[in-house]
Amino acid sequence: MRPYSTGLINSIQDLEKKILRLLGKVIEGEERILAITKSRKNRVHAFHQARDYMNSRLGGPLDIETVAAAVGVSPRTLEYAFRDCLDITPIEYIKTRRLAAARKLLLRKGPEEASVSDIALSCGFTHQGYFARDYKSRFLELPSHTLRKMR
Repeated sequence: MRPYSTGLINSIQDLEKKILRLLGKVIEGEERILAITKSRKNRVHAFHQARDYMNSRLGGPLDIETVAAAVGVSPRTLEYAFRDCLDITPIEYIKTRRLAAARKLLLRKGPEEASVSDIALSCGFTHQGYFARDYKSRFLELPSHTLRKMR
């Protein structure tokens, strides 16, 4: 065998090893992409289940651990799911839905039919001060003003 052919054979073998390593990395990358895609589908599914669970229990106490357990995911996965789908946390979602429900009731009922505190409690708000603050920041008026509009 000629000396230059030995070097050529070594170069080809080195090239084969590099190609195999590169192929391995590509395959690993595809598996990671598949895992991410599967994870994303799981998150979307968890989001829909959690949203339905929360919407059916807005008037009562809701905490993330309970919702996550009901859906069968960890609290962190639940947070990722809401961030992926709505770009908000599950707590922000609950508060938004409760505030919308309270506003709907305040606009529908008059001051003779219900009080702000009764409506707040029926929508799951246990602290009147926090409810009024959050309501005002969302709708730019106090809940009592909304209720008085229905006179």
